[in-house]
Amino acid sequence: MSGHLSMTEFSQRIGQAIAAIESQGELSDEMLLEMARLWNTLSYYRTLLSDPVMSRFSGIFRDQVLPRMVTAWKMRASRGMSLSSPEHDIEIGGILAEQYRYTIGDLHG
Repeated sequence: MSGHLSMTEFSQRIGQAIAAIESQGELSDEMLLEMARLWNTLSYYRTLLSDPVMSRFSGIFRDQVLPRMVTAWKMRASRGMSLSSPEHDIEIGGILAEQYRYTIGDLHG
């Protein structure tokens, strides 16, 4: 599932994801998939990581959420050093297929 977002929409989703993580509540599979796509998008558009909020999300996702996802979803190493969950149709990291990240129209001119 890929999608197109404006930079504003992407920033809003990053803010929502940070709030969800920091609430320390239960994260639904749908929210975890959204966070994985956001993180993959930041991996693709690496210059966005110079923004403190984007960098913060990347760090807390990597350190707090990703380890739980790997265990709960029984993710395994896949091509290009990614982690894969066929059951949830997601890959995280590595060489990203477009379906696992967003396209930010503002960054494509």
